[in-house]
Amino acid sequence: MFRPDAHERAAKIRRRLFESAAADLDAVIGLTPESVTYLSGYRSMAHDTDRHHAMAAVATRERCLLVAPAVDFGPALEVMPDAGDIRTYGRFRFDSEPGAPRLPKPFESFAAALADGLASLGRIGVVGLDEAPGGSVAAAVAAACPGLRFESARGLLLRARSLKLPEELELLARATEVAERSLMRALAAAKAGMTEWELAAAITHGIVSGGGVPGFVVVTSGERSALADAYPSGRRLRPGDLVRLDIGCTVDGYWADMARMAFVGTPDARVRRTFAAIEAGTRCAVEQVKAGMTAGDLFDRVVAEVRQRGLPEFERHHVGHGLGLECFEHPVLSPRSDAVLERGMVLCLEAPLYTLGWGGMMVEETLVLDDDRVRMLTRSTTGLIPIPE
Repeated sequence: MFRPDAHERAAKIRRRLFESAAADLDAVIGLTPESVTYLSGYRSMAHDTDRHHAMAAVATRERCLLVAPAVDFGPALEVMPDAGDIRTYGRFRFDSEPGAPRLPKPFESFAAALADGLASLGRIGVVGLDEAPGGSVAAAVAAACPGLRFESARGLLLRARSLKLPEELELLARATEVAERSLMRALAAAKAGMTEWELAAAITHGIVSGGGVPGFVVVTSGERSALADAYPSGRRLRPGDLVRLDIGCTVDGYWADMARMAFVGTPDARVRRTFAAIEAGTRCAVEQVKAGMTAGDLFDRVVAEVRQRGLPEFERHHVGHGLGLECFEHPVLSPRSDAVLERGMVLCLEAPLYTLGWGGMMVEETLVLDDDRVRMLTRSTTGLIPIPE
C-alpha cells in the first residue's frame, strides 16, 4: 500500500533543506535511522532494532534514492513510488506477482550500492554526509567514486530537523495525544496492590491500540521512583508511594515524551512541598520560553524558580530538550548553552528531582514554539494525581 503522506512530507523537507541549509551542496546523504526517515519518508523496522543495519538516503533537490539491505525492498515500496530509486545489497528473497515490482539484483556491499546510486544521479561534486569527515562511509564511497568531495552534514541535518514542518507537527501532536491518553486512562484505573508492570502494561496496551509504537514506559514507585530511566518491576504499589511515570512512543517515527506524578493515598508535607517546587519549575519553563531566547537563559530561570519555591540546593544538567524523529534532539536546554530557541521547534520541558533512598518527581510538558506564544501538545493535569489505597 503506497503511502503518499510520507512520500510527500519527505519531498517538502528536501525542498526546504536545499533552499536553505544545504544550498551549497549537490547532494546530502543521511545515514542514521532518523536522517533516513527525514529525507526519504521510509522508516525501517530493521534499522530501528539494529543501529548497525547500514542504510542511506541520498537526497538531491529533485530526487531521493534509498540504499538498504534487500530485506527493506518490499516495505520501502510503501513510500518510494519508483522501485528504481531503491538500491539494495545482501541477500533476501521477495517473489513477485505479475505486474508487481521485482527485487533487482542486490549489490555485494553497502558501499557498492551507495556508489552506484551516486553515479546514477549525474553530475554532482560536493556531497554532505551524515558523519564526520574521514569516516568509514566517506572513505569507502570516495574510493569507489573518485572526484566527489565530502563535507560533514551532521550539524546541518540536526539543526534542520529541529525546525518542524506542519506535517511533522501533526505527527508529533498525534504521538503526544496517544501517549497522554494511554497514561491518563491507565492511572484512572490504578490502585494499591497492582504492580509497576501491570500499570505499564495498561499504558502500553493503550499506546498500541491508539496507533503508536511504545518507546519507553517508565513506571517506578516508592524509593524506585528515584531511579531515572529504569524499567518497571514486580513491586506492588502501596500506601504512601510516589509513582513516577515517564512515557515515550512514536507515530510514524515521530516521538512523544511526557511525564506525570501520582501518589498512593494522602501525601505528607514533604511530598507536597517538594512537588510544588518541581511543578513550579516546569510551569516557569512553559510560561517563559519564547523564540529568540537562549537555551541557557531558560535553564537559569527554571533552576532559580525551583530554588526559590523551596528547594534551595536544586541542581540540574538540563531542563528540557528538542523532540522530533529522536526523543532527545537539538536543542538541549543546558547551562550556558547559547543555542537560540526558534519558531517551529518542539520542546520537552522538565525540572525533575531524583533523591536516592526517598524518591523521584517530574512533570514533563511538550509544546510547539511560535513567534510570540506556545502551543501545548500535552494537555492533561500536571498535579499530583491520587491513586486510591
